[in-house]
Amino acid sequence: MTNNNNINDDLVGDEANLTIPVYIENDIDTDEEGNTIIQTFLYANRDSADEEGSEVAVTLNALIENTISYYVEEKSSDSANALYVLANDLSRQAEALRDKANYMDRGLYSDDMFVEKYSDN
Repeated sequence: MTNNNNINDDLVGDEANLTIPVYIENDIDTDEEGNTIIQTFLYANRDSADEEGSEVAVTLNALIENTISYYVEEKSSDSANALYVLANDLSRQAEALRDKANYMDRGLYSDDMFVEKYSDN
């Protein structure tokens, strides 16, 4: 027989910890309107070939707007510097994308085309 002295009838929920290995994959794509989309796919079981992952997608514009809002709230020189660092990094990445697209446009398809020139990016 169970001792009911420790049961709290007012408690309808409690916290529990659940540990699940998750594989996360990130992609950048564009939609039909030409918006840049950041996609994150989450897979609870990477080894399962038939498992469909959960997708979370956000536009780059929304991500940038949220980032700016976050740093503007702090109103510090560190926040301004963080925005400069992000802007510089995005500019470098934009140049890398333009370089690859330029090679592709000119039809210079070769094995070395996709060798990472920007290996530290």
